[in-house]
Amino acid sequence: MTNKAQYTFKIEGFTPETMPFGRLIDYYAQLKQMLGLPEHLHLVRIFESSHGTCLAVDGEARKRVDERLLKIRNGSAPKTALRARDQINYMLQEDGTSGEFFGPDGGNIIPFPGTRADEDVIYSICDQAVFSGEVYHIAVYKDEVKLRVATDAFGVVFCVAPRIMGVALRAFLDERLQITGRGTWKRTSDGAWTVNDVTITDYQPVQRSLRETVDKLRALEMDWPEDVLGEIDRIEERGSQFH
Repeated sequence: MTNKAQYTFKIEGFTPETMPFGRLIDYYAQLKQMLGLPEHLHLVRIFESSHGTCLAVDGEARKRVDERLLKIRNGSAPKTALRARDQINYMLQEDGTSGEFFGPDGGNIIPFPGTRADEDVIYSICDQAVFSGEVYHIAVYKDEVKLRVATDAFGVVFCVAPRIMGVALRAFLDERLQITGRGTWKRTSDGAWTVNDVTITDYQPVQRSLRETVDKLRALEMDWPEDVLGEIDRIEERGSQFH
């Protein structure tokens, strides 16, 4: 293990005996999305005090993991990583707790305030909400549909819509929309506003700019050909043989 760096994800208020296995797997799935490079991650230890998971990262991958964590902290990481971070925090809120992600030096790299964030709320009101974001998750239930919308201004916003509207919204999965509805606005002591629990009353597609389209393609983290335009030309040439 000497050539591996170790990171710890800690969930307050749970122990290995009290943490439901299914819920733990849900957390691990989000950690995988947040950190990336799953082939270089190894589960090496579970802590008894609270629920701490120690992950070892292969030495050659540590630099990439550290760079990704830094980008998560400053908000420049791929959207999949930022969504996973926000989803972990939301799950902790659901579980009535909070968490931390510690680096090899013991520093708390990614804090997950969970329910601790509510202690910092100084103002809360239910009012109209208008914002734009990318719909990346839709779950259809009997009477309603639950959505998750990734926004630049408020992070991940959790929304609900009537079933008939929600079914229509499935056509816009992974697309950018302007959402109108009513939600719970909260202001924290540092002056920041968040909105959540939005009931959607209307929506409109938002046309992507060229920059947003390029950023979305980059976030896919694919191995692109060195000569992308040349490859497109070759594909067109092969296709023209059939005309």
